Amino acid sequence: MILQASHQHVRKELGRTSQQLTDSIASVGGLDEDLAAAKAKYTYMQEVRGYIADLCDMLQVRPCAAAGLCAACVRVLRASQMAPSADAWQHPCMS
Repeated sequence: MILQASHQHVRKELGRTSQQLTDSIASVGGLDEDLAAAKAKYTYMQEVRGYIADLCDMLQVRPCAAAGLCAACVRVLRASQMAPSADAWQHPCMS
């Protein structure tokens, strides 16, 4: 009688352990999917960060390059007597 009760208890615990193992494996699968999604999002955000950094660098360099072109145009216009008046707008990089 005691042996039968012990055997039933062990079988019950085995069933419970088996179910917990199945649940854990499913949970690990879900975590793997979450990790893959987080990795993809992190990679995307790093690419966006690089794009924004490049854009900021370009925006800092481009106005001064445009000002240089504008200054060259003003020199050409002055040389040809078609220069704008002295109170004409000037780019901040030209002052």
